Amino acid sequence: SATGAMSASRFKLPHATVLLDNGMVLVAGGGNFGEVYDETKGTFSKVEGNFGAARFFASATVLPGGKTLITGGYAESGDGLPSTTGAWIYNP
Repeated sequence: SATGAMSASRFKLPHATVLLDNGMVLVAGGGNFGEVYDETKGTFSKVEGNFGAARFFASATVLPGGKTLITGGYAESGDGLPSTTGAWIYNP
C-alpha cells in the first residue's frame, strides 16, 4: 500500500538504504542529502547536513552504536560523475 512521499525527488540512480537500530530507514544518496523513513508515521524527514554534492552508488553501513557510515560512490560535478573519496556519518 502507499505511504508518505519522500521530502524531495531523487535521481533514478541507486542510493543507499539501511535499516537503523531504532527501526527507521535511512535513505542516502540519489541527491546531496539523506532522509529517514518512519514506518509508524508513514513519513520521510530530511536529516541535518548534506553531502556537498549529489552522491550516487554510495555504500551505507550501520556501525556499532547506531551511527551510519556513507562512503564512496560518484559525486555530481560539472565534469560528469567522478568517483569520490568522501565519507559522511549519520548520527540519529
